Amino acid sequence: MATETAKKKNVLQVLLSRSFLTLFVCYIFACLSFSCAGSVFVRYGTEELALDPVVVGGIAGMVSMIGLIMRPITAVLVDKFNRKYMLILAYLLLTVSYIVLVFAKSVPGLNCAQIIRGVAWAINNSAGFIMVGEVVDKDDLGTAMSVYSLAQVIASSFSAVLILAVANAMGYRAGFVMTAVFGLISAVLAMTIPYTSKINKDETLLEGLKKIRFGNLFSIQCAPILVITFTFQFISIALGASWVVKFGKAEMNIANAGLYATISNVIMYFTKPFFGKVMDQWGARWCVLCSGLGYAAACLVMANAQSLTTFYISAVILGVFTGGNAMAGRTMAMKSMPYEKQAVASSTVGIGNDIGMTLANMAIPALAAAYGTYRTGYAFFAGLAVATVVYAFIYGAVYVKRHPSNEMNW
Repeated sequence: MATETAKKKNVLQVLLSRSFLTLFVCYIFACLSFSCAGSVFVRYGTEELALDPVVVGGIAGMVSMIGLIMRPITAVLVDKFNRKYMLILAYLLLTVSYIVLVFAKSVPGLNCAQIIRGVAWAINNSAGFIMVGEVVDKDDLGTAMSVYSLAQVIASSFSAVLILAVANAMGYRAGFVMTAVFGLISAVLAMTIPYTSKINKDETLLEGLKKIRFGNLFSIQCAPILVITFTFQFISIALGASWVVKFGKAEMNIANAGLYATISNVIMYFTKPFFGKVMDQWGARWCVLCSGLGYAAACLVMANAQSLTTFYISAVILGVFTGGNAMAGRTMAMKSMPYEKQAVASSTVGIGNDIGMTLANMAIPALAAAYGTYRTGYAFFAGLAVATVVYAFIYGAVYVKRHPSNEMNW
């Protein structure tokens, strides 16, 4: 036991590993490009191309829909091919998608860009996280995964402000050129990652695809947790940079609403690790409770927003209270399942996220069109957040009654 403890590294030691550090920086640039494009996609489609907001919302949700479709395929691809090569391919496809956006002037062009971006992101999510497990010691995997996931928060903290500054000064297409450069930087850096392939060569790609089964992708036992991840992801999209920026510009003539994401995400640098400790020591219920009430409060503030200051208040609430959302569902699902079924548990939660993202991007503009304002939607989402907390606590009570050992750590 003493030997195992001695092997464990702190965050800095894990980060300074050449392979992991390069992989981490690649992911930061990839997330930066992905978040930048997403932050202005709705405004670009509705203002620059004068398309209907509901149509643009449907196209915006296509990335997550493609991710859902690609989920079983990417799992096989990254198992049959060199993961480093798959990661490079993903980043090159990301770059291509932004180049398409530079020239996209119609619905078909936007659809094409989103399909390519969705395929790229699906491959990246699968290959990148598997590579993390290969380039660090098993004893340090938890720390490595936490640090690697932080790339998304770092990128989204600055992406909206950065892309809006470029778009306002030089136009949307200049912004998409910038995102293409970020994607290309990721691809070039990925080529330099010290990595030895550990692919399974015992069967062909076709044989692997034939072995895909529903039971390997979805867990009935984790379906109740999927409901929680779905609704929280749905609300998270409504409070994401893309729709907050659109709301601010359309109804309040606020041009710099991108700071909303910066404020909330910078706060999450501190609250995410805090909620991780809360979950480990006191249970997932507190993360779910804080996330649900935090989403409800942030949405209520947005529903009654009168100025940029109220936007900032909502952002602070979001950052302080919802830092445990992303880890809650996935951790609950994986802890509740045996070790050999943790992959399907993670996949089930991922499906909830994909569906939540897809439907949210369709529902938000539809509600705005039906009621003539985004405020009604935010009021509805506040109620949805509270309902999710009530549902989660009912499920948690039933789970503990049926599983007295409480493997899920509810």
